[in-house]
Amino acid sequence: MLRRCSNIPRSALNLSRPSIRAFSKPSAPVSASASQLSTKENVLFELDVKKVGHEIRKRGLTGSIGAGREGGMDRDTIIRLLYSLGSRHEVERYLRIFTQSSKDASPGGVLPEAKFAVLKIGGAILTNELDDLALSLSFLNRLGLFPIVLHGAGPQLNDILEAEGIVPDYEDGIRITDPKTLSIARRVFLQENLKLTTALERLGTRARPIPTGVFTADYLDKAKYGLVGKITRVDKAPIEAAIKAGCLPILTSLAENAEGQILNVNADVAAGELARVLEPMKIVYLNEKGGLFHGVSGKKISTINLDEEYDSLMKESWVKFGTKLKIREIKELLDTLPRTSSVAIISTGMLQKELFTDAGAGTLIRRGHKLYKQPGVEAVGSTQLRQVFTERDPEVISGKRSVAEIFGDFKNTPTTIYGDEPEVSGRQDSSKEEGPLRCKNTQLPNTSADYRFEKDWTYGLPELYGREESKRSTRISNPGCYATNTQLLLAPLMPHLDKSQMPSVFGVSGFSGAGTKSGEKDEEGRPKTVPKISAQDLGLSIRPYTLTDHIHEREASNHLSSLTSQQDFKLAFIPNVAPWFSGIISVLTAPLDKSFRASEIFELYQEKYQNERLIELGKTVPDVRDIEGRHGWKMGGVQVHSSGKRVVVVGTLDNLLKGAATQCMQNLNNALGYEELAGIPLNKL
Repeated sequence: MLRRCSNIPRSALNLSRPSIRAFSKPSAPVSASASQLSTKENVLFELDVKKVGHEIRKRGLTGSIGAGREGGMDRDTIIRLLYSLGSRHEVERYLRIFTQSSKDASPGGVLPEAKFAVLKIGGAILTNELDDLALSLSFLNRLGLFPIVLHGAGPQLNDILEAEGIVPDYEDGIRITDPKTLSIARRVFLQENLKLTTALERLGTRARPIPTGVFTADYLDKAKYGLVGKITRVDKAPIEAAIKAGCLPILTSLAENAEGQILNVNADVAAGELARVLEPMKIVYLNEKGGLFHGVSGKKISTINLDEEYDSLMKESWVKFGTKLKIREIKELLDTLPRTSSVAIISTGMLQKELFTDAGAGTLIRRGHKLYKQPGVEAVGSTQLRQVFTERDPEVISGKRSVAEIFGDFKNTPTTIYGDEPEVSGRQDSSKEEGPLRCKNTQLPNTSADYRFEKDWTYGLPELYGREESKRSTRISNPGCYATNTQLLLAPLMPHLDKSQMPSVFGVSGFSGAGTKSGEKDEEGRPKTVPKISAQDLGLSIRPYTLTDHIHEREASNHLSSLTSQQDFKLAFIPNVAPWFSGIISVLTAPLDKSFRASEIFELYQEKYQNERLIELGKTVPDVRDIEGRHGWKMGGVQVHSSGKRVVVVGTLDNLLKGAATQCMQNLNNALGYEELAGIPLNKL
């Protein structure tokens, strides 16, 4: 089950992408020009960290790495070095994935740059491979990435204790820590922390030592283990402050309790607790072995897909003691994290190969997906296969072969196709793949009006309601376009409306909002899809329709009722269609229960939406032209009647995006455990 198949033919295709490495097709050889980099002194580098480090130090180029982006080993240079590890396509794909993870974050959540990776470094690495470690971390930082580094110091501590005549004592695998042991441990941690920080600074990579202040803990069992802590809280503020200052955070696993007592915590445990808070894409354990090894064959295990293999793996005779505990702890950790997260156990010299290639180098542990096996093309479908070959096959990408030629080979060759178990297609799983994710028991959000009034369906308008519920729900109804605009306009005002009068909304939508119909047939006899109402039909006018009881009137009234104490909240809505293609502009007139100034009304919107990245608040009346093709919602034009008790507010959105597809993507991301705005172009909010 854990065997790696290194020579799978094209027919044995992983539809999900080669992150499930047992079904990976080896990449085409990289040309010398792509895999090598010539320096001014005609030195050829291949990105094995030990080789690169040796050459850099031999030629006295460490200063050039640290010379900053102005003239040293800049981002482009390092990217070209990375091409020697695998195909250029692989490197650029993973770099894009990791860079995107450092841009997307939920409002008020973890700093985006902190969500790339948590690296746990064994103490032996700091003693035996410090220079190579510093070089690897410096490379990542030059790429714009900020791994969170947490290190141990077990071997160093044992050496000092033994030199002072103290025999290290363990209970249940936990170091018993008395005051003298803790005093030495604290000194050792500080020394090792400073040593790594100094090594990074020598390479020009800014690093910030954070030996304490991140972990708060209680005594694990003071009578049994002494000054050993169980982490109760992780403070990400020191980490985020370091990153904002452009520094790599370098942590120890020392914790403090409420009284300020320093407590010793196992570094693996601390790394796991840190990952639960940051939810990084990668949790990397660096050790000298470079992975997990099969207890019978002695071979390194390339990949463990926990969903498929965990139960049988734990029954293996060789999986016992520390190995069993390690795998169980990793499973428990990944079960609490998004499916994008994965664990890698790797050696220092192979860190880049693990991160930036399909083949990897250490042991990748992820929740994964169960696989299916199909006897031929017909069982999977040519459309899906065509997409995979177009995006993934090196010969097709290079133009050497066409997809049609590959299908021709299938006709003459027995073919077996491997892929993910076909459940519900969702977003990409970017921990080690870029193909469709199959997520058990999760349905795609329903974009029709059929389920927007059903109580056992989550109504997904994340800025107002359904954000947290969507993360647990298997049934999500996507709001209507007019209903979204109306509810976003009214929500901040709900506690202040005059209950004796009804607010009204006058809405105007581009003709795409009126839907489509079948038109004339094309040359092959298939009917064309055309707008129900076209710009030509409208001329230069707008056309009111469904003047009462529009479904979006009922939808908005129904869900806004949850934001007020008013039992039977009602609003009036008058829709219109206009001769532009997409974009909605709605004008709200709302009676108020007391007198307000316009500035006070605007403050209500600021308070309600201050952390929402898809919402833009303005003082002037928004124009529908400003929102067409954009993914957010824009409001403005707040004016209060001279009485102070009636307000007019204008809101705009693109009915095809925030009114439909963008909102669906938000709900889908929440349901699958991704960042809410993942996959949404952030430059078009």
